[in-house]
Amino acid sequence: MAELNSYVFNDHIWLMDTALYHVDQHTLILTDLHLGYEEAMRRGGLMLPETHLSELIERIKKIFDTLNVSVEKPLKQLILNGDLRHTFGPLNEGEWRELNAFFEAVTPYATQIVVIEGNHDPAMNVFGSRFSNIRIAQQHQMGSWLFTHGDQIPSMPSSIDTLVIGHEHPALSLQDPVTGRQERYKVFLKGAFEEKTLWVLPSCNTLLQGTDLSKEGVLSPFLKEGVWQQCEVFVRDDAGQIYPFGLINQLL
Repeated sequence: MAELNSYVFNDHIWLMDTALYHVDQHTLILTDLHLGYEEAMRRGGLMLPETHLSELIERIKKIFDTLNVSVEKPLKQLILNGDLRHTFGPLNEGEWRELNAFFEAVTPYATQIVVIEGNHDPAMNVFGSRFSNIRIAQQHQMGSWLFTHGDQIPSMPSSIDTLVIGHEHPALSLQDPVTGRQERYKVFLKGAFEEKTLWVLPSCNTLLQGTDLSKEGVLSPFLKEGVWQQCEVFVRDDAGQIYPFGLINQLL
């Protein structure tokens, strides 16, 4: 499998596809997988082929290959930062099937998997009991970093200096200078929240285009007015490569 080019933000942080890799902690962070999305669309009358799960696992395996991660040399942690499933309420058959298949594919590659419950994620505890290396949490602290889904602001220890959230599905529509057409791209955001560094990760689900910040506003209370406009933007292209685009307020 071909390796994936990483965007090296600094010696400690790499951006890879829709994931963030913490080099020192040998930890990979993903968010907003929304497994069961196709099943939900079919129930609503829109027929979609079941391709997302296999493509997602292939993309994650490509990240593992790039990081030289294997069953013999696993990640220290894989952090899934909320909204693993798409619908609300009890798990439906499609979500149960996809979540099982996903965990069976990735659990051998991490010493510990931390599943942070998002607003779509009741009933996840059943998977914590099925797989011995899965821990279910509302939020997760790793040194001075705090991982929380992003739909609400939790209490934070004073030792925290970096926050990582999902929930927002950030994206921007960018205009091609040659054709004049606008295309929507998933983006990473790096900004500040109450004097803490804030990272906002894009959704891993390629079927979800994301929220165009310039046109649709923001969902997360972390990205209140005046915060998101000051964020740095890192754009993910259709091939999964990452490019720095400067500050949002300069782009707009």
